[in-house]
Amino acid sequence: MKSRLLLLSGLFILFLSPTIYAVPIPGYRIYGQVTFAGHNVSGASVSVTGNVSGFLWNGTTDANGIYNTGAMLSITDGELFTVFANYSRINGTATDIATGVNRRIDVELGGGWERLPGVPGYRIYGLVSSSTNALENATVNVTGSTSGFLWNGTTDANGIYNTGATLNVTIGETITVTALYGSRRASGSGTAAGANLRVDVTFARPSRTHLTKFRIYGIVKDQDNNPLPEASINITGSSSGMLWSGTSDAKGRYDTDYELIVDKTETITVTVVYAGATASGNGTVSGDELEINLSISTPAETTTPTTTSITVTTAPPLLPGYQIYGRVFDNSGNLIPDAMVKVEDSKYRMVWSGTTNAGGVYDTGPSLRIDSGETLTVTAEYRGEISRKTGHAVGSGLQLDLTLGITQSTTAVITSVPSTTVVVTTIPKTEARKLPTSTILFLLLILVLAVIVIQKNRKKSGNKGAKKKRRS
Repeated sequence: MKSRLLLLSGLFILFLSPTIYAVPIPGYRIYGQVTFAGHNVSGASVSVTGNVSGFLWNGTTDANGIYNTGAMLSITDGELFTVFANYSRINGTATDIATGVNRRIDVELGGGWERLPGVPGYRIYGLVSSSTNALENATVNVTGSTSGFLWNGTTDANGIYNTGATLNVTIGETITVTALYGSRRASGSGTAAGANLRVDVTFARPSRTHLTKFRIYGIVKDQDNNPLPEASINITGSSSGMLWSGTSDAKGRYDTDYELIVDKTETITVTVVYAGATASGNGTVSGDELEINLSISTPAETTTPTTTSITVTTAPPLLPGYQIYGRVFDNSGNLIPDAMVKVEDSKYRMVWSGTTNAGGVYDTGPSLRIDSGETLTVTAEYRGEISRKTGHAVGSGLQLDLTLGITQSTTAVITSVPSTTVVVTTIPKTEARKLPTSTILFLLLILVLAVIVIQKNRKKSGNKGAKKKRRS
């Protein structure tokens, strides 16, 4: 019995030993920051794997270059895990050991390239930055001492440029990378070796002899003192070189705003080109802004006129109390009551709307305020048929009759009932619809009574004839 218990105990310990030896940590979190040359990289791809657990997580960095798996990983205590980061095919890796409940591990990019198989060529990449920040949308030009011009492009949101593995360079030649940002210029260089080259460009902090927010502005005019729009303008400094280029606005003005970096002692030259003519003006940096106005002689045919011809149009006299009226017919010449009528002016504005009366007549009354000579359009509509007619406001009123392309049916209505004769007149069906229900019933009753009276008279006449025959 004791031997059996010892055997079972040994087996139980052996069964538990793997669990005791490698304890899984549920809800584990791994996080960190991805950087390139010390600057945060947003949108970098990040994956996490463990040497025991295998693949654990993948995602991207946020606007601050931070990735975070969240407390969702199941990893073995003491397990070695690797964080792999990639941005624009620039790689970086870092490893650590899982302990506790979470672990921070940062990754610096630049540890190697994710090269596409079968894509030959040399790659040049790097970071463009100021003394404090990465510079987005900086213009980058790459040249080689032997190959000449190689590539140009711009930096992305993280200040990174990347030529891709597309360049043909000579191993050992000097590569120069020049970056332009606003009116500032900076460069860096390196020697082509291996399969790729990293060249960072940093804009140095302006010295104390520089003004970092300087403005240059002015007006460009011709020889007659008229402002010249769309004149081409270039601004240079005696020590800074090219500072700004642009065009004058509709009033001949140009303005750099407070975005220039200039030397406190340099001379500024503004050059203007217009219609083939050129002029320039100079000024010395002082304070935080400089005004340089220019005058340029232009060819006679392109001179801006000094006077403007103005045509004054007198408004037409107003016709108060104006009246518009007319009749609406069908195609048989019958007047149509209850037709919809509207009057519009030449700008399609409603002047009046209404309906024709029982006699098919519409009348606005002397209530309209119309400009003399105004074009007026009258539109009549009845049962989906439309007719329009146009006239001009003259005198005190305007008559416009309209004809619609319909034929009205008629309805019989009894108007009088003699003792032996029924007289029937016809009225338009539209008039019959206007009769009240009680009137129609009354007329039907009279018709029935008239038929009864006629029948009785016929019977009396028949009886009298029969009596006469008997007597005879």
